Amino acid sequence: STTKPTVKPTTPTTPSESDKDVAYGDVNVDGEVNLLDVLTLNRNLLTGEELTEQGKRNADVDLDGKPTSADSLNILKFAIKIIKALPVA
Repeated sequence: STTKPTVKPTTPTTPSESDKDVAYGDVNVDGEVNLLDVLTLNRNLLTGEELTEQGKRNADVDLDGKPTSADSLNILKFAIKIIKALPVA
């Protein structure tokens, strides 16, 4: 007789739809992370200039749930090679 497991095996978790295809730091969604992304995020933060939904996800490099000035600073640090990778959580 074979013993059957009493608990179903868990299925591996996959990233949610919002986590897929995030290009951390690429705020203007042009395929590159550079100073233009810092400027785009700063314009959003200072004047309310809209970001695309993808841009918002890409901008949140500290993974706190929203684009902030801390994200802008981290993207700048990445663009000028002070930090080596994004996200910075």
